[in-house]
Amino acid sequence: MSALLIPATRVAAQGTTDAPRPSGAGPAAAVDYVGTVFDPAGGSFEFDVDARDLGVKRADNVRFAGKYSAVPCPDTHGTAHASVVVTVTTTSESSGFLESTQVELPIDVDVNDKAQVENVQFKGRFFDKALNPRGHQEDSRTRLDYDRALDLHDATVDNEGPFQKPVLQKRADGVESQAGALANKIAGKLAAIWQDGKTCVTLDVTPPSKSVKPKAKFDVDVQATSTKGGTAIARPITAKLDGQTSITPKTSRTAPTTFKYVAAKQNGQKGVVTFEQRSRRGIGRAQVEYDVGGKWKVDLSATKTLLACRVESPCASVGNLSGLSATIEIGADGSGTGTGTATLAVTSGSNGFPYGVCNVSNTYQVPMTVTINVVGDSLTVAARSNPDPALQYCGIDGPTTQTATTTLNQVTVPGDGSTTSISATDSTCLNSLGDAGADVRCTFTVTANKVHE
Repeated sequence: MSALLIPATRVAAQGTTDAPRPSGAGPAAAVDYVGTVFDPAGGSFEFDVDARDLGVKRADNVRFAGKYSAVPCPDTHGTAHASVVVTVTTTSESSGFLESTQVELPIDVDVNDKAQVENVQFKGRFFDKALNPRGHQEDSRTRLDYDRALDLHDATVDNEGPFQKPVLQKRADGVESQAGALANKIAGKLAAIWQDGKTCVTLDVTPPSKSVKPKAKFDVDVQATSTKGGTAIARPITAKLDGQTSITPKTSRTAPTTFKYVAAKQNGQKGVVTFEQRSRRGIGRAQVEYDVGGKWKVDLSATKTLLACRVESPCASVGNLSGLSATIEIGADGSGTGTGTATLAVTSGSNGFPYGVCNVSNTYQVPMTVTINVVGDSLTVAARSNPDPALQYCGIDGPTTQTATTTLNQVTVPGDGSTTSISATDSTCLNSLGDAGADVRCTFTVTANKVHE
């Protein structure tokens, strides 16, 4: 028998997690212990406890081991799943004593159309192994049945093994009682996940949060998707408005669905809409904010590339414009103006025929005025130097300095905060001075982000 002994590191407490040690050395205590460490993300444990600390006199060491896992998002039938396996092995090195138990619990948690726990059930097994009167290890087997909706609590002994059946039945009843309590505790932890509004069900809202014009009327489309499998969920969606002025209907008949929104009348007012869907797949929740006016922060840049230059002319090329950033408040008419300073790099040159060789490269700080207009779900953004800077170029007789306008042509940006880049061949992009003999291309990049205060 000694060959079966498990090497033991005896400790007075668990030592491997922050959970308290089990209350006893029996299988019921081990099942109860799982409730203190269970995590829906899954995990396992294995540790030894000094048998004397658990009141076991005929053994030296008690080893606890277990593993647990879960699928907290309900399936298409509205069932979430968890699994628990726990073993307890009690040993004595001096006497060769060995007793082990194992409990297996496949737990199903049924969910109703309101995303609430409807039922908890399992059909588990309990194995208890000990020495029989002949000194041999022998298994007992017990079926564990639990159905909360039916108020079913049953431990059926199929084989009492080395135990007297009344003794084993009492042990099995204790295991079943703790197993039922554990299953309900696990159900609560899984419910917290599928009810959090985002993990198991996703609501996609179009358009997303954005600035709108006063009294704007537009459709808001909402669709619900299960994150487990990506299937659409055709259940009603509710819309709750906090602010001005209205959204209809309050509850849709199904999903996907379209709501009608009417914006507030005055600049600075807003409406916050919370959409929610409840089903057997869980709760989906999304919130959008539509404010009249509001503020946007835009970052702009442009790169100007020289494509071609006639031999007989000096050529100017603005290398790049960078660092331009402005925060702009949108007015009641859906437009706004802000200011920022850009770094403008200018490169100009001539090849010497029929004029002399000239090369100029300078960097300027240019104050600029930035404008935004709200157009549907998009923004149009443009910029212009204010005041116009004095820039140096190569002229016919060498370097010359003149006042020139720096512009960033109008760029359309989606109102979802994404970045837009536009390339365009335009002899007047950024500025026109010195470009008469050149073909150029400009690439404009604009990023717009909503400022929520």
